[in-house]
Amino acid sequence: MPGLGLSLRLGRTRSAASSGGNLLLDQYPGAIAAYSLRYLNSNFTGDVILAVRDSDNAELGFTPSEITNGTLDSWAGSATVYVKTWYDQSGNGVNQVQNTTSLQPRIAITGTLQEDGGLPTLNFAADYLSVTNANIITGNSPYTTILLINAIAVSATQRMYSINPEGNGAVSGKQTLFTTEYANRVSGNAIYNNAASLSRELATVIYPGTTIDQHNLWVDSVESGLKSSSAGISPMNIQNGSFNVGGDSGGNFTGLMQEAIFYDTDQSSNRAAIEALINEYYSVF
Repeated sequence: MPGLGLSLRLGRTRSAASSGGNLLLDQYPGAIAAYSLRYLNSNFTGDVILAVRDSDNAELGFTPSEITNGTLDSWAGSATVYVKTWYDQSGNGVNQVQNTTSLQPRIAITGTLQEDGGLPTLNFAADYLSVTNANIITGNSPYTTILLINAIAVSATQRMYSINPEGNGAVSGKQTLFTTEYANRVSGNAIYNNAASLSRELATVIYPGTTIDQHNLWVDSVESGLKSSSAGISPMNIQNGSFNVGGDSGGNFTGLMQEAIFYDTDQSSNRAAIEALINEYYSVF
């Protein structure tokens, strides 16, 4: 949906990256995958996206500064620019890719850079990015997911990320999907005391690797807690499959996403500090 959540490009005061050694993943390392339009890791200095221009299908990578300093604008001209690859900054090479143009999120629409809160964003319109055989979270492992999103609909089919959505493995409890109704739709659902507010917000899910009813959610650093959990499989037994940001063939996200960070550990002790660092940059709450 063109223009979703755009803000005027005035008064931008934040730099594209902070000083080396003081970025989010420098301070809180160990992420299994991390995606952003700014730098998160001082050891990662390359392009954060690979873009495709619809006027001629040309492809070009962009760094955070090139996204904000007019380089991408100049290259786009009046074209719409899609994102083919969102590069993983964790150091694990878990790059999110979409080769089908009609399923690629956009970073510029008819020459207009997509922004939320005055900073660049990916604009998903029933699009998604994916990596196959990611093997990022399996079995009953703990995990932490942190998303900076702006959803436009609350639905069980609006999936913001999915792990093994194809249901590989002849076991139960083998997948997890996080939807805009703020629920982890697994083989045994964890539904939270909240739903996407249809405005920009930071959503953190932590699963300690115990039982399904121990999933928990924080929105803008405020605990929402678990509303209900169905009688499912406990412990979980997540199997290796695709790992998607923005949904999958069974249900795609429509909205804006600026950052997505995944840990295969319980980050409860660091959660508030990580959220504060993200808020310091984006001014979300």
